[in-house]
Amino acid sequence: MLKKLGLLISLLALEIGCDYISDPIKHGQGGQNGNQEVKRVVLLEEFTGHQCQNCPEAHAVARVLKDQYGAQIAVIAIHAGSFANVSAEYPYDFRTQVGNELFAFFNGFAVPSGMVNRKDYSTSRTHLKTHTSWNTLVAEEAAKDPDLDIRITKTYNSSARLLTVKTDLKGLRNVHGNFKLSVFLTESGIISPQKNGSQRIENYTHNNVLRASLNGTYGTQVMTGGIAQNKEESYEFSITLPAEWVAESCEIIAFVYDADTYYVAQAAKKYVRD
Repeated sequence: MLKKLGLLISLLALEIGCDYISDPIKHGQGGQNGNQEVKRVVLLEEFTGHQCQNCPEAHAVARVLKDQYGAQIAVIAIHAGSFANVSAEYPYDFRTQVGNELFAFFNGFAVPSGMVNRKDYSTSRTHLKTHTSWNTLVAEEAAKDPDLDIRITKTYNSSARLLTVKTDLKGLRNVHGNFKLSVFLTESGIISPQKNGSQRIENYTHNNVLRASLNGTYGTQVMTGGIAQNKEESYEFSITLPAEWVAESCEIIAFVYDADTYYVAQAAKKYVRD
């Protein structure tokens, strides 16, 4: 009886201290994610702004792509540029330092625009494409075989609002490159005004909004010497969520890219409280 009582107390203490723990990673799957073959996950980074009259049209395209591809696409809405500025009519500040730096780095000149796996479509490093081309570009990238597998596990302590993210990388083939890992956090369901054409929508729902990076704008060096088949590496990062962020609406987006070309080799996503 005493042993059972002690076990019950231990379990209760664990639940209070860390109320959401994701399933452990299963290693040794040989390129398999559970019983499913690992598929390419496409990263769509959408530059936007709440004072941009054409951005709702781009939001709609991203929403359709997310519904269509499901687990095979990760969407990040980055509010940056002059149309992301705050004003009396648009007081919510969606901007982040990371978003501003990425917009400047990739020569952002207008919104809406976006990057599909940060692929360069010309010799002049033109990564940004209009939303009218996203459907075709996502389809092309989703059909490719993945170079590596990214698996996310996380713990979230709701009392401390502390999120800890562990990313496990496993090479599926040999690929030369200078690779980095980025771990971003987004939030959906934010109600705030948005310009739409000549109108202002008071209670617009903003989704996939970039909130922060857990490891800087340009990420962490990984897979030194290139991706190697069956090579495994793990990295862990933490962040304390501000009180105004709704944890249930936040999603972790992890991706590995080549720092020489910026091309994204693979992405992964997981909700903070799933």
